[in-house]
Amino acid sequence: MRDIRRSIRQSCCAVAIVLLNLLTWGTAWADQTTGVIRVKIVGTTPVTASVDVSTDSEPGRRWSVPSDGSGVATIRGLPPAMYRVTVKSNTGVTATIDLEVGAGEIVLLDALMTPPAGGTPRVNLTDRSHLSQGTDFRASPLRSLPTGGSLWALLDAAAPFVIVDGLDNGGLGTAIPGLVGSRGASWTQTALSLGEFGVTSAPGNRAQVALYPDLTALQSIVVASGAAPPDVAAEGATITLVPRRPSATRQGALDFSLSDPRMVSRNDSPVVPSIARLDSWKDVGLQFGGPVGQRAGVFLSGDISAMRKQDRDRPLFSSADVNSLFAHVVANPREGDQVRVLATAQSVGRPYDGRMQFHNTDVDERDMFWQSQATWEHQRQDGSRMEVSAGYQRGAFTPSVAATAAGGTIDRVTDGVVPDPASSATADRSEVRVLFEPREMHGHALQVGLSFARANSSSHVLALPSVGELVDGIPARVWVPADSGVDSRRHVTSLAANISDRIVASARASVDVGLRVGVSSGSAQGAGNVVTWRALLPRASVRWAPSALTVIASYGRYQGDLQTDILAFGDPGEPSSQVYRWNDVNGNRQVDPGELGVLVARAGKGQAVASIDPALRAPYTDEFTLGVERRVGRMNVLRATVIGRREHSLLRSMNVGAPASSYVAKFIPDQGEDETSPTDDRLLAVYDRLPSSFGLDRFVLANAPDETASYEGIQVAWEITGVRWWSMAGATAYRTDASASTPGFRAQE
Repeated sequence: MRDIRRSIRQSCCAVAIVLLNLLTWGTAWADQTTGVIRVKIVGTTPVTASVDVSTDSEPGRRWSVPSDGSGVATIRGLPPAMYRVTVKSNTGVTATIDLEVGAGEIVLLDALMTPPAGGTPRVNLTDRSHLSQGTDFRASPLRSLPTGGSLWALLDAAAPFVIVDGLDNGGLGTAIPGLVGSRGASWTQTALSLGEFGVTSAPGNRAQVALYPDLTALQSIVVASGAAPPDVAAEGATITLVPRRPSATRQGALDFSLSDPRMVSRNDSPVVPSIARLDSWKDVGLQFGGPVGQRAGVFLSGDISAMRKQDRDRPLFSSADVNSLFAHVVANPREGDQVRVLATAQSVGRPYDGRMQFHNTDVDERDMFWQSQATWEHQRQDGSRMEVSAGYQRGAFTPSVAATAAGGTIDRVTDGVVPDPASSATADRSEVRVLFEPREMHGHALQVGLSFARANSSSHVLALPSVGELVDGIPARVWVPADSGVDSRRHVTSLAANISDRIVASARASVDVGLRVGVSSGSAQGAGNVVTWRALLPRASVRWAPSALTVIASYGRYQGDLQTDILAFGDPGEPSSQVYRWNDVNGNRQVDPGELGVLVARAGKGQAVASIDPALRAPYTDEFTLGVERRVGRMNVLRATVIGRREHSLLRSMNVGAPASSYVAKFIPDQGEDETSPTDDRLLAVYDRLPSSFGLDRFVLANAPDETASYEGIQVAWEITGVRWWSMAGATAYRTDASASTPGFRAQE
């Protein structure tokens, strides 16, 4: 486990310390975007000292903290960079060390200021650990990536403990977000953050995040799959994008890449068409950064990408483009103060996800995204720190479809589920965060945080085509949607507080305890009900690091905030559909007048067919981890972690209008996997719906009774970190047990 490190040399002593400090529960020692350096003054005689930390990568910035009565100095809030740490004792003796600090990394140093006779004062690196378990992609590996690499391609290729559903090769995945899951958690539970604020998703389609990250604008990427601190609420993986800051000298770069159709190989097999084939791709990027005056700097980045491809055996080519602008201004008006302002804007054009519902599938979508952040950070000379941040973001998602667009056909086997009617949508989020870290005293490093957020979403139906549903080419049903006549409008308000304490019991043992308390509440306009979720989420970990092996154990409870998508159930602005049997009398596989058969079902989330259980509870996850770590030399680290997770209060859309009694079980013979042997032959149960229940569907979003999901896994990782070399290898084995909510063949089912 590489997140929360420092441990317990004497477990009984650590337990006693925990019992004495039950009032110090809270968040973590640092956030995912900054690091921590902790210096312990050691020697043959007691001395006091001051610790200065400086970096050449940021103009006008330095940190200076005196050691406390126990000879410890802690510097927090360090952005990812190379640092020079200078320790100066009260006797005038000085020692230095140069080292790199990553995002969310905790670095422990010992400063030997009064060595034995003949010795030289020196600072030694004793331990490195991370705030969460996962992978940290620092600046050097990011700069070495191919220009056409996307975030999803990076995670798919190099993050060993996440699973990515997304194909990207030489720009093939331009503008197409990947689906990322980890440790048995669904991709819908993954959280993406830019800097200190989470990135919103498109309403009704949480796979489509509003931001398509430009890697050239990032300093590092932290992918946390578990053991997260209490300021993280998400049940799944968290992906933190750390923005680039201005450099101390003026630097710029211009890059251009392209793929011509003549550079792309072809699949000449007509029987097995390529899933997707790139036709052309081009990318132009420009970055510039440097100081503006003596105590401020700016980093600017712009990028334009465009791609053209062909999917499977479809004759039409599809295209996509991403146009991004990014600016980050950092100012240090006086010693100990820093002001940061970040702004990014993006325009994305891509094939519309729901285009298969139309007869003419050449339907594109244009998305716009804006985000701005402002942060004031104050560091006092005693090592305490305060940070106040505010952010606003807005995403707009607009398919280019006419209201009179004719409906098409969708094959349930190859195309997936019938999509919702095409809508234009917007989502915005405002958030304020306050963080306070008092001076470390007597081995206690406290952190207190408070956050307030307001999220809104709206959507307007653009087209309501009747869609024919095929099952492996056989006409089955016709979906006829209906609009309620009003737009959907939803909002969620969230308030959370967290407090934590890292208790350093000895040079090789520490305990982290924390608690997150929060409430999120929201409703859909006109729905008449309010959904409120409360959270009480404890976190705890211990780290024991004897000379031979480091042992880490952790427990955490996770619960995400209420999302506006959950409020779709019972929303008066949501469309609903009538589903009819399809009598394709002319066999043309197109829905023609007079081909509607009997009404078999109703579908959708609108107020006409769906509602939310008034007693709806938030789903939550308990996670236990136990890991060991062994350092081999200065560059190699071996880790092994055992993980157990349990998800409770799972959400389900329950059809109370057509319960299990509305079906009759029939059995059909199945040859099994071995078609030549009868040893695995069996009877499969198929549930046939009774005609007496047709059209009685009524859906209620509720907690599945007595249902849990489980995950048990083991992860093994090997990492090499050198001056010019970074490498990682990982292997995992796991078992999951859960019920599928939308059985099918694709990652979104």
